[in-house]
Amino acid sequence: RRQLTISIPERAAGLVIPQMVRVFVSLQRLEIGRSLALVDKHLHVYVSLERDEDGYPPFDSEELDAVDLGGGRFRLAAAPAFAYGLAPGDIVRAEMTSGDRRAWAVEVIHPSDNWLARIMPRAGCDAADVVEQFRSIGCDARVTPYRLITVLVPAGVTVSSVMKRLQDGQETNSWYFDLALRHLPDWRSTGVDLAGVVSE
Repeated sequence: RRQLTISIPERAAGLVIPQMVRVFVSLQRLEIGRSLALVDKHLHVYVSLERDEDGYPPFDSEELDAVDLGGGRFRLAAAPAFAYGLAPGDIVRAEMTSGDRRAWAVEVIHPSDNWLARIMPRAGCDAADVVEQFRSIGCDARVTPYRLITVLVPAGVTVSSVMKRLQDGQETNSWYFDLALRHLPDWRSTGVDLAGVVSE
């Protein structure tokens, strides 16, 4: 290949190069400013947790990634490992209490079409295999730092296909599971027993 070489006269170089540097620095500052603006929009929302008689979950609150939409509204960007009634994509209203700079979710004002299941693998069950099983049917499955696996089910995935796989794994003693949403979309069509699975 032929290379294109551009020669700059010595007298012109003293003017051109500093100008190029100033333009480059200005562009860098602009890009950094844009990045900071995006970072500022990605915040955290906190959810209060209620512990059961056994002290579960092991925390009083949960921190979730969220996008600030303004006006006290946030779109959840992360699947909760412990909180119920929430899923990524939900828009929640959050408030700050006196002396606390954290934004606390108080209600879901626009639920998404997503829903969420959580799996606790039993001994001998490979979490990576579980993740792959649910990703293969269109879910977004991820292992959390707490060994729980969150399974985000988008609207395009049928409820029955996910529920059957969840039930099969529990019946073969591969895992335990629960549903993080209080109301399962179209649950009557699943054909499986949901007693004790959906939180009331």
